[in-house]
Amino acid sequence: MTSLDVKVFIESFFHSMKWEIVHGQTFTQDDEIESAVRDYIPFYNGSRLHSSLNYVLPATYEQLA
Repeated sequence: MTSLDVKVFIESFFHSMKWEIVHGQTFTQDDEIESAVRDYIPFYNGSRLHSSLNYVLPATYEQLA
């Protein structure tokens, strides 16, 4: 995997995170957004299907590779 491939995945992650947990929300404390991000990461990697991985979980895709 090239650094460009990695950048594409990182950009996709941040786009998804902003769309799914940030847009439309008002966070009044830093710990609120930190908590939201900490909760989102396990969801993103363990529960959310990814179109770029043929709609499988990243952990499942990694096991298949």
